[in-house]
Amino acid sequence: VLLIVAGLLVRAAHHALYTDPGFGYERLISIDGQLRQHGYNASRAIAYLDQMQARLRALPGVRSVSLTLLPPLGHAVSYADAVIDRHHVRVYPNWIAPDFFATMQIPILLGRTFYPNEKNAVIVSRSFASSQWPGQNPLGKLVGDGNPKDVIVGVVADAHINALNDDDALEEYWMATREQMTGMVVIARTQAESLPTAAKAISESLD
Repeated sequence: VLLIVAGLLVRAAHHALYTDPGFGYERLISIDGQLRQHGYNASRAIAYLDQMQARLRALPGVRSVSLTLLPPLGHAVSYADAVIDRHHVRVYPNWIAPDFFATMQIPILLGRTFYPNEKNAVIVSRSFASSQWPGQNPLGKLVGDGNPKDVIVGVVADAHINALNDDDALEEYWMATREQMTGMVVIARTQAESLPTAAKAISESLD
């Protein structure tokens, strides 16, 4: 597997001169094994990612590890245009693992993070909740067009995960599905500068 390790400290710090990204970018790296491009199916991807996360967590100085489909300030941006309160806005979705908010240092303001393998649940940013239900408790509200609809289980602080030009910070998060595992990126927060080298060694030992 070709491993791409992206250190976010310098890149995000440069942009932070103009925009607060809303997450802790220092000592945060993203690790993209590009599993789909290397022919991994969901089962192989899950096994690889589980081992990668477990071995990263065992390294000295590693504070938190998680998964995301769209890594912070990554090469891919996902959005959907919507009408909220009669205003045309751009909503930024992401698909994550339960430890994502802890790893990214994004506070949970109401409710909780996801349970493992949870379905039909969504977590929204504070700006999204206040624009949709001003003055109301958004927990338990139903959103989306699916059947059944998604239930809001948490509200998190505003962040600019996909793009710093997301001025409204309208973000939605879903629990990543099994089928998405081949596209997931590992994110890790560390106190050790040697983590990229260690991550590369772990990946090479796995594949």
